[in-house]
Amino acid sequence: MIVLEPTAEDGNADELTVKQMQEYLKERGVTVEDKHRDSVVQLYNVVFPLNLPKDPDFTKEQGEVKEKIARQLHELTGKYLMA
Repeated sequence: MIVLEPTAEDGNADELTVKQMQEYLKERGVTVEDKHRDSVVQLYNVVFPLNLPKDPDFTKEQGEVKEKIARQLHELTGKYLMA
């Protein structure tokens, strides 16, 4: 029997390590400075539904990505958390 390890692409933060979520976010241009699990899970849960493209070379416009994240964070918290 083959058992597959959960991946960040599955969207289930409960089954992921902080490192897996941080890597997922990093690949999409989202910086994670807080290493506390609750904070990383919250950010992952905001970013995952946005279905942001992977852009490891950061060749695409980052402004659009930041705007999408800022809007989503504002909807969840009622605060503007990104400049």
